[in-house]
Amino acid sequence: MSCNMKRVFGLFVLIVLISSCKKDIVLSSNENKLVNQISKNKTLINKDDLLYHQFKDSFTTDKLVFLTEHKNPKIRCLAFSILAEKDYPDIQKVFFDHAYDSIEYVSFDGICGSSAIKVNRFMLLELYPTSGCKYRFDKKEFDYLYKKHIDFNNVNSK
Repeated sequence: MSCNMKRVFGLFVLIVLISSCKKDIVLSSNENKLVNQISKNKTLINKDDLLYHQFKDSFTTDKLVFLTEHKNPKIRCLAFSILAEKDYPDIQKVFFDHAYDSIEYVSFDGICGSSAIKVNRFMLLELYPTSGCKYRFDKKEFDYLYKKHIDFNNVNSK
């Protein structure tokens, strides 16, 4: 085999090994039922609701990260909110994965009532400098992201 062929073969083997190390996330039947119930629920969900606590208690951190990619923005935001509440160390990475997720979603803020908010803005606000999340943004980072880095009005939908 030529040197180039060996490199190509070595690269192929490396890619196969890396991709096989990635865990496949599979939701159980009960977890899928809960996700579907919340997805179809027309009412707002806040942190005092039973559904919120069922969701929080039903999913591992890996599954919550997986659910931040769900097709329903309500599920994405709910999973992200719980990750922030649980002080997930890579929460900022999850946020940046959604920096251009501009789908509008009806917020589940029970204090202010309902409001339409883009997923990326919801996630950023979960990491507000005074939020309870250990891995929140500091004021300088937050202001930069809010004012300059992310144009919440002119981004492509996820």
